[in-house]
Amino acid sequence: MVVLDDLIESRIVAGVAIAAGAAILAPVLVPVVLGVARPLVKSAIKAGFVFYDRGVEAVAQIREVTEDLVAEVKAELKPAVPQAEEAPAGPNAASEATS
Repeated sequence: MVVLDDLIESRIVAGVAIAAGAAILAPVLVPVVLGVARPLVKSAIKAGFVFYDRGVEAVAQIREVTEDLVAEVKAELKPAVPQAEEAPAGPNAASEATS
């Protein structure tokens, strides 16, 4: 009886009992768990797509604003050419410049 008492008190028996119970209940519990988990996983995937789309839109807006700012800075850095120094345009421009 000492051997039997040692087995009962040990964790081996508890582990075997848990494994046997899991093996018996698995065919019943797995479909139930999958039935509950499937809609949750689908919702998580949908939320991921929505957040991704919103992120793409936000990045596009940031890019547009940045491009506008760069264009403004480039325009400000171009040297301003005074109107008086510009050569006159037109067919008589060469004759007017020499007279």
